[in-house]
Amino acid sequence: MLLDEIQIVDDWEASVNSFLVDFDTDIYVQIRMQPLVFREFLKFHELENNNSNITDLLWTFLIRGGFPSIHSLPYEEREAYTLIGDIYDSIVLRDAVERFNIKNIELLDCILRLVMDNIGNTFSAKKIADYFKSQQRSVNQNTVYNYLADQGILHSVHIGKIKDREIDFVATKGNKRVYLQVTYKMESENTINREFGPLLSVDDHYPKYVLSMDEHFNDNIEGVQHMKLIHFLTSNHWEK
Repeated sequence: MLLDEIQIVDDWEASVNSFLVDFDTDIYVQIRMQPLVFREFLKFHELENNNSNITDLLWTFLIRGGFPSIHSLPYEEREAYTLIGDIYDSIVLRDAVERFNIKNIELLDCILRLVMDNIGNTFSAKKIADYFKSQQRSVNQNTVYNYLADQGILHSVHIGKIKDREIDFVATKGNKRVYLQVTYKMESENTINREFGPLLSVDDHYPKYVLSMDEHFNDNIEGVQHMKLIHFLTSNHWEK
């Protein structure tokens, strides 16, 4: 039995408990539904990884995101963005506002849009509050923190720091670890040094990758491997 939006039902716990007849302990399992990843996106369209249009498909995925409903029909660009906006309004400006009894909806919307505009950058509740202060708006730091916590945006993000250098992602799972640098293209020696340099400074045996959109750059430097973004998104051998 899967229960969706159960929190809007009054006394939902009693209703669920009525189905538990053979257990002495209440058992609830929460399943977090995530958007499609690129491999799932291809399966969703019944396409293979070696499809000749895979680069175009990747750009579509990057621009439109992974909500399944966006890809259920051949929407035009404007229609797709309208649908994305409707999903945002439904999840954030209706469900979240009702669930957490948020009064200042306009402030919540501004905070979330600011966060989305800074994806990939480190930020804090204080930085966001300071930004609003610079815009002549008085926003309490705790208010920002609570809004972000209510939306589930506050997760731990691992970023590697080596002196004044930074590694984009350090992914861990159990006793496994992978270091990842991400850039658009390796168009200059400076870019190559900037992306490979931090990884070359890490002295351990875990895999290290530089990801980019390059079609022809295939160099590996002292054990640090370059991988095309498409290959990274459509395979899992890099996890081993």
